[in-house]
Amino acid sequence: MKKQGNALAITSVSCETDFVTATDHFRNFSKCLLDLTLENKQNIESSNFDSVKFNSKAESVENMTINEGIRNLVQKTQENCKINFVEFIQLNPKEILGFYLHLSPTENLGVKAAYCVK
Repeated sequence: MKKQGNALAITSVSCETDFVTATDHFRNFSKCLLDLTLENKQNIESSNFDSVKFNSKAESVENMTINEGIRNLVQKTQENCKINFVEFIQLNPKEILGFYLHLSPTENLGVKAAYCVK
């Protein structure tokens, strides 16, 4: 989960063990996916994972589509990883956003997350 102004990106990337979530490969991919979602300012449906490319210069995803990035992550971690969802929320100026990351190993990444819009 990552907030930028009145916008929020929420993504869910899963793997088979908690050991993989501690790797730089997994964390970098997850952060790049959050950034991409904020840049696109819209939900990214799985049917578009073959056409939407990362704009990031991060070595782990540079010039890759989302599907190429997840395949690269699987190759580097030697573990099955998948994207569960990619969502974008745009708030109007009168709405207030709060969010909570449970067991967050690093900024914007959490084991469990919750958000509230009022």
